[in-house]
Amino acid sequence: TTTEMIRLITKNIDRHLVGNILNVNRLSTNNSVCWKTKNRSASAQGKNCKDNSLVHHLVSELRSSYRVSINILGYKPYHLCGGSIISERFILSAAHCVVGKNATFTVRSGSNHSESGGQVSQIKKIYSHELFNRATTDYDFTLLELEEPLTFSDTTRPVRLPEAYDDISDGTFLNVSGWGKTKNPEESSKYIRIVSVPKVNDESCHESYVTSYLEEPITKQMFCAGYTEGGKDSCQGDSGGPVMGADNVQLGVVSWGKDCAVPGYPGVYAKISAVRDWIREISHV
Repeated sequence: TTTEMIRLITKNIDRHLVGNILNVNRLSTNNSVCWKTKNRSASAQGKNCKDNSLVHHLVSELRSSYRVSINILGYKPYHLCGGSIISERFILSAAHCVVGKNATFTVRSGSNHSESGGQVSQIKKIYSHELFNRATTDYDFTLLELEEPLTFSDTTRPVRLPEAYDDISDGTFLNVSGWGKTKNPEESSKYIRIVSVPKVNDESCHESYVTSYLEEPITKQMFCAGYTEGGKDSCQGDSGGPVMGADNVQLGVVSWGKDCAVPGYPGVYAKISAVRDWIREISHV
């Protein structure tokens, strides 16, 4: 079936950021795409995302104040996806990070390390967008309501969000960050990393991803960013993390793409301005 042909691999950990994010596998069997999530579902689905060359820099603890690591609990908690603080009570992330997972999650804020430091918060309720489509990854948004409000400080504070339907000009450089995978085994993805990539024309990105199974791969709720030659991208484990524009405004959420940093295949991100009213309705932000 179409759903079976379109496999998704989440980018739960930042993929454009120095880190890596899981990409959602949504192409045909000949063209695997990964979500940018560091979840174990990649191997379970029979797909593995490649370690392509990512160029990035470590982010200081102060600069990572609005970024959070979403951990999944088990014998040993591990980083699943990224997210961003939008208020004392709410975290914005990607729906593919949490939908369909029978698991308990926690949120670590105020630290540039995914497994230590900062505040660890329990999640009270998960609000994934009602139009989220697991096959196409459209409307890839989720809001996590925390049990207790965060304590804001220099290392823990909310991000700014765009207005409804704000557009992003082609060529605009965007900063993507997360705890995703990196090519260099000497570099730990436990520390947050960041990379800058240009926004790609929607039609050009459409041509990169269109297949007989996905006639409209890039929807109005998505945008693309990356380099034609590849080399810089988000990757497994970056999913759900923030994509930042000028003036520290978060414009997108790491969502999906074809492997990591593959030439001709930019990263695909969920466009926040397309669901700004939905975010406001639930979080009052």
